[in-house]
Amino acid sequence: MTAAKPATADDAGARRATERYDILDTPPEAAFDRLTNMAACIFNVPMSVLDIAHGDREFFKARHGIGVTEIARDQSLCAHLLGAGEVMVVGDARKDLRFADKQLVTGPTAIRFYAGAPLTTGDGFNVGSISIADTVPGRQRHRAQEADDSLAESEQRSPAWTSTRRWRRRRPRWWTA
Repeated sequence: MTAAKPATADDAGARRATERYDILDTPPEAAFDRLTNMAACIFNVPMSVLDIAHGDREFFKARHGIGVTEIARDQSLCAHLLGAGEVMVVGDARKDLRFADKQLVTGPTAIRFYAGAPLTTGDGFNVGSISIADTVPGRQRHRAQEADDSLAESEQRSPAWTSTRRWRRRRPRWWTA
């Protein structure tokens, strides 16, 4: 497996990888919604999001407990996760200098606990994430990293992820998912 390449706002490769899936600005889909609902239920948290990063924004393909459908990259919590390319757990976003001034932390959403895992394409680009959040700082979260990572892996193998129109046309013949 190739090491993931961080998705950044000006990374042309990551942008092309995102566009290849033809998923930006598409309506909700039950398969993605089930994943965010399942994540929220597993961790008993009020919020879960599956987002796709593209340029200076993040599109929320599926969301549970969050009203917005996209957010500016500079206000995103998962931008740091994408840059690192690994699961990230933040016990109290108010106390973390990377997140303390973000809209989702200071505004009505009031995120305190956050955990997320990157969604990585087959060619190694981090194009989004699946994450969970709570308004209560990091209670009972010792399993968050392992389970969030498993959810991200499941998502990347799900029929919803692989069935987008462009991906179906361009996927290699040996692809069986």
